[in-house]
Amino acid sequence: MIWGHILEDKTVTVKFEGQVEQVDVNTFTRILLDYAAVARAAGNETSPDLGVRVNIRATRPGCLEAILTLVPDEIGAIWKLMGNNAGQLEVITTVAFGIYGIARQSGHHGKIISTEAKENGEIEITCKDGAKKSFPQKALDAIKHTPTALEAIKGSFQTLDDDSSISGIKMLENDEIRFKADRNEFGAIANAPTYEDEDIRHRLVNDVSLVVVRPLFEKSTTKVWGFVWNGINISARIKDESFLESLQNESFSMGDTLVVNLDLTQKKEETTGIFINKSYDIIKVTNHYSKQNHEQSELF
Repeated sequence: MIWGHILEDKTVTVKFEGQVEQVDVNTFTRILLDYAAVARAAGNETSPDLGVRVNIRATRPGCLEAILTLVPDEIGAIWKLMGNNAGQLEVITTVAFGIYGIARQSGHHGKIISTEAKENGEIEITCKDGAKKSFPQKALDAIKHTPTALEAIKGSFQTLDDDSSISGIKMLENDEIRFKADRNEFGAIANAPTYEDEDIRHRLVNDVSLVVVRPLFEKSTTKVWGFVWNGINISARIKDESFLESLQNESFSMGDTLVVNLDLTQKKEETTGIFINKSYDIIKVTNHYSKQNHEQSELF
């Protein structure tokens, strides 16, 4: 059967550092599944008529392997079986690691404000603080066309940041380190800004009432709180430093209400042209009403 024919395969090794014996295997698996999402986004950008399958296997404590396999997805790809396919996965993994690199760069230096095409398929990005670095053009294209790839990376590093037993992560290909991050970088990468182009916009809504369903009892601008807004569950980061400083003097419970100024990141859908909410950031907390006091006030 033609669809079972393997054109090429490659192994990417992920190594976790720290007290790996104490880490839940689900954490490891989450990181590999997110890598698989990034690899598929890279494959869609570089070889859209071929498919990337990813299998995961454990080798030893703190070390997992992602086995990438290149297969034809449709009849139009059969000709590739008869040609020279060597290096297709090398291109895909290079783009995938480029996506990780862009996430780290923008996490540390702020949103991408300009780009400049370079030679050999590279693009130089300039971040908000002026930092410049070059990456594969296809990596930035993949982030633009498949924004879930960047979200997968951010989700991975939020998981890593939440797990204090992990002190670092490395991704290797043929024993060569292609990407690495230490624990002090996890939060920044988890908070990497969404790439914005003409299809991305921000909308600021003031005096929004959010009901707290999952409070976060620590000072963090990267981790999310859980809220209900107009009957919809949302997750939002709180960027208000003065509010975060006052957390130790506040008490929260499920059902409390925060009145906030909310920054909505919206993306235009290609088919309808409608902008859909993708992420939420609380810029300012103007009031906090406890559920108990609110219920008592309703009795009078």
